[in-house]
Amino acid sequence: MGSVVMRLALTGSIGMGKSTVAKMFERAGVAVFDADAVVRDLQANDPALIFAIGERFPGTVTNGVLDRERLALKVLGFPAELEALEAIVHPAVQSARTHFIEKNRDAPALLFDIPLLFETEGENAFDKIIVVSAPPEIQRERVLSRPGMTAKKLDAILSRQMRDDEKRKRADFVVDTGATYPQLSGRSATFCLVSESGEVDRRAVREIVFDTETTGLNPAGGDRMVEIGCIEMINRVETGRHFHAYFNPERAMPSEAEAVHGLSTIFLSAQPLFADKVEELIEFLGDAPLVAHNASFDFGFLNQELLICGRPTVCMSRMVDTLVLARARHPGAKHSLDALCTRFGVDRSLRVKHGALLDAQLLAQVYVELTGGRQIGLGLVAETDAREVRVSGPTVTVREPRVPRPHFASSEELERHRAFIAQMASPLWERYAAVA
Repeated sequence: MGSVVMRLALTGSIGMGKSTVAKMFERAGVAVFDADAVVRDLQANDPALIFAIGERFPGTVTNGVLDRERLALKVLGFPAELEALEAIVHPAVQSARTHFIEKNRDAPALLFDIPLLFETEGENAFDKIIVVSAPPEIQRERVLSRPGMTAKKLDAILSRQMRDDEKRKRADFVVDTGATYPQLSGRSATFCLVSESGEVDRRAVREIVFDTETTGLNPAGGDRMVEIGCIEMINRVETGRHFHAYFNPERAMPSEAEAVHGLSTIFLSAQPLFADKVEELIEFLGDAPLVAHNASFDFGFLNQELLICGRPTVCMSRMVDTLVLARARHPGAKHSLDALCTRFGVDRSLRVKHGALLDAQLLAQVYVELTGGRQIGLGLVAETDAREVRVSGPTVTVREPRVPRPHFASSEELERHRAFIAQMASPLWERYAAVA
């Protein structure tokens, strides 16, 4: 496997949302091996494989083209026939998998999308097992909506798949897509580690992405902060925790500033003072690095408000400026938040006016892209406690890591090896030993 850190297996019964979850990993920069896709490609483009299937299953190949529907009728519900098909296809899939591993040998992690992982007893080849699951009624609704699918065909498919509850027991992680299945698409679907008590695992790298709105550009000249939005990230992944507040600046809002963020003097006059929320804000920020776009501006206003309250200012060494990162990565390009969202495909359709929390959410996604793309956490570093992983609402149960598998020969195997070697006449190494 070369330098690959983690081998992840993604599995689940038909209709559970496995392909959607795999695409989320793919968008996050994780190399994905899709066994189903490989099989479809082989059955469409590998002449030798197509010929072998046609020989074994007459009537399924016409003019070198495999009819998958006819093939399904011959094997679904017939275990012996299905086993014969797998004997033809699996060596080709294994060869494609070996090529995939070699091609991605320097990747930090690889994901293998394998529908029949447990059924083929293949789980021991992987470091972590991720099972995608959903309630049975949702599963059937999804599958039966597919063209050409019938209840009889679905039942035949399910009959050769392990029960979902048994798969969940064997998993390291269970992604429950449930009724919120459509929400799992796009960059907004994020993963985070949460302990059983609901507290974030703080042994991971914690960062706060934040943005502010103000009455103007100069805190030293009397301008004040009127809004702050903060997004918590663990290992560059949004946790779902945030801090958001509006503040009464105790002064009128200039019209040019109101045109930018839409916050009026009347609206802000009913909001609390910064001093009323400062303890809550300080507690949320903790000692984490603070990420902002053109960060010196936001740090300037934040520290000015802290000084007014008599609180210690935030050390500038905690500042991470995405504007600096963007200029270094894309010199000569546009570096506004809007321009970066466009570059990285981040949806900003909801951004009509500037808003601190929305801008912080957009910036969090941009920050991930600027720092190399997201490698989804999902407990890649083994911990001892049970966790939950939340995926845009659905709950993911995380099991304790399994005991490391032994990778050494037993005494019985060593003895058999010695007996085998003893049968060899004048092996090559003995000649070299004699010369030495």
